[in-house]
Amino acid sequence: MHAETTLTSADLIWPLFIAEGQGVEEPIASLPGVSRWSVDGIVALYRAVGHAGGGLARTPDEVTRDYVNDFLHAALNGGVALVATDDGGNVIGEIHTRPLGPRAFAHVLGDLTIAIHPSWQGRGVGRRIFSHLLEVVETGMPHVLRVELKSRE
Repeated sequence: MHAETTLTSADLIWPLFIAEGQGVEEPIASLPGVSRWSVDGIVALYRAVGHAGGGLARTPDEVTRDYVNDFLHAALNGGVALVATDDGGNVIGEIHTRPLGPRAFAHVLGDLTIAIHPSWQGRGVGRRIFSHLLEVVETGMPHVLRVELKSRE
């Protein structure tokens, strides 16, 4: 039996605002319903995916707050970072991509990574969050002509 998961853009948080610390949620007064979040949920997601094996190049012990902060700050500096959450606000998916650096490649976003919690894999979350990323790029980043996703063998 197959059940389709309903995930709308309301289930995706973008832009992603980062707060320092652990277990932090800071509402942003000028953006009702939007908060700054600490990276705890993304760290937990990446560790769960690492435990499942085969989905990330890192093992769970290599997934640190510094590692997550580093890739999120890079993605949020001219790229895109999105998270998918369940009804309880738990992070069940994350995708990010960033500019490659040299001006000659200003039209390219790369280093794309997507992580979906093992219990949510095969339910359409990855397809939807990836599609939403492409929609964000297409509608909000007209200078970007290519988004690169590399997969390992």
